[in-house]
Amino acid sequence: MLIAALATVCTLSATDPPVFPYRSPVLRELITESCTITQTPDPARFERDFTPKLAEGLGMPYDAWVANAKLQLKGLRGPALATRRRALGGEAWRAIKQSIRKFSLDRGFEFANVINTGERQCLLQSVLIASFLHDTGTPAGLVMVWENPRGQRSFLGHVAVMLPLDAERSIIVDASEKVPFVTSGGIFARTEGRYRFLRPAYNAAGEIVEVSGGRQRWPSKRVLPLTWGYTRSMFHFYRGERAPDGYAFTPSTDSGLETSRRWLRKSVAYDASNVLAWHVMAIVERKLGLATAAATAQRSARLTAAAGGWPQPGR
Repeated sequence: MLIAALATVCTLSATDPPVFPYRSPVLRELITESCTITQTPDPARFERDFTPKLAEGLGMPYDAWVANAKLQLKGLRGPALATRRRALGGEAWRAIKQSIRKFSLDRGFEFANVINTGERQCLLQSVLIASFLHDTGTPAGLVMVWENPRGQRSFLGHVAVMLPLDAERSIIVDASEKVPFVTSGGIFARTEGRYRFLRPAYNAAGEIVEVSGGRQRWPSKRVLPLTWGYTRSMFHFYRGERAPDGYAFTPSTDSGLETSRRWLRKSVAYDASNVLAWHVMAIVERKLGLATAAATAQRSARLTAAAGGWPQPGR
């Protein structure tokens, strides 16, 4: 079986927060894995085909954009640095929107489908946006979203980019929205060494100045994004969630649900703190009538509680 054959050991970004520039070994590993899973030949084709398309949104070749950004950032401090980082976030957002025009929940998480079908999805687009920013030396990382800017809630149903502007302020960059910068109502990220369900507090410019979780508050600079292991695990999560006839399908089949479960088990093998993967796996196991469902649900509940619990509406 392909799933069993794929190794559970992955190349990890050596830094925390993780840094994964476009065309870096860690990002190329994701592309190669996706091409292997989808039986798409020649993983190097991704960069050959996709990189020229970035010029459509950047207004210049990608390497020229990176060089220009580094030059403009050099020596900047304070408000000038924050302004330039915000501009780069908008440029990276526009590059994704214009170079991968179709959005697909079912297929857009596979890098292979950027070249096969021209599709993207929240996780893939966020990884690419962050990778472009990393090439310029700009910090950025991924966060899960549990409440969108319109107050619609989900159990970690979305991924976006958190871009620090300076030591005091950050912004959310989201290529699923019609504007680059949004005020998401709830994010899932790290503070004080663990994941938490957090509510951002924004200033008048839509910049995060602090976050809260329960009765605790932290300044924006204390928030860290998903680790690289968690990010890697999310690709397997979406493969499990969107497996044909599996979890996301109505009706589902036992065969489809078994495929979902195998990918979800691989997801938590990459990062056992992936509460979303445990949560969905418990539902899948319950549908399959497996004796392990109760223990899996308990694992999900413990992780959720350790993160402060999924906030109730209005909290």
